[in-house]
Amino acid sequence: MKRALAAAAVVLGAGLLVAGACAPAVAEPSPDWSTNPAIPQTVGDSVHGGKGAKNVANLDQTNPDGTKNHSTAAAKKVAGTTFGDPVRYVFLDLVPASTAKALTPEDFSVVNYAAVQYVDGAASNVLVVDESGEFVQLGWPFEDIKDMVHVRPSEMLASGGPDGDLYEVSNNLMQVRPLNAVARAIIGTGAMPVEKFRDVKAKQMAARAAEYAKEYQAAIDSGQIQPGDDLLGNPGSFITGAPPAGTTKRPTVSTPGVIAGAVLTLGAGYLLVREVRRRRTSSASL
Repeated sequence: MKRALAAAAVVLGAGLLVAGACAPAVAEPSPDWSTNPAIPQTVGDSVHGGKGAKNVANLDQTNPDGTKNHSTAAAKKVAGTTFGDPVRYVFLDLVPASTAKALTPEDFSVVNYAAVQYVDGAASNVLVVDESGEFVQLGWPFEDIKDMVHVRPSEMLASGGPDGDLYEVSNNLMQVRPLNAVARAIIGTGAMPVEKFRDVKAKQMAARAAEYAKEYQAAIDSGQIQPGDDLLGNPGSFITGAPPAGTTKRPTVSTPGVIAGAVLTLGAGYLLVREVRRRRTSSASL
């Protein structure tokens, strides 16, 4: 694996509570990656009554200020919570110029596992744990939770980048199917072969890098910055909406020589930024 990037975050009510850094499990080579490998037993145990489930129960009984919530409503939510079967959840970092017809571990920057949280039978959130079953995150864009229900345990969930596109990857790793509106806007409504998907995403990345290079040069020409300075400003199509809660700054755009690296880094971390930009942020103790 080329990189491992994630943060532990939890959603409590409508607020995103950052619980602290958590190193995710990077993909361990399976004896056979010709298909999506089986979900580790440690992950299933964590989601169904183990460490992950217990973390969720604790968080669902914690107020935004970190104090315990002893209300009847909180207790009923915990009592009514169940989890769907976990699926492998990867952040795509596609190998440049690859023409491979199937995804491989080298195409993933982070590998975790996601399970839908149901409260009284209704999908309400998503729990993410790592390979060892350790808690990583409780939280998901509200509009995408319903799409998670349709990912089958034999398939894989994939984050396509900072725009928030989500895909279901087939068991043989040779095609992707768009899960949410953002993904459908990129590849259409039907399944797409991985070989073609690589080309679509490469063109998208190249266009984004060119956009940033143009903005950077314009800032130099206008005297806003000097060559070698960082450009703080509109991130273009990287992150939509307002800056992260509690800040006034946008993500930093590096000099043209390292713009591609910035694109990839933001791509790996897009989910947390998407959450933070729409939910207030505070600290929480688990």
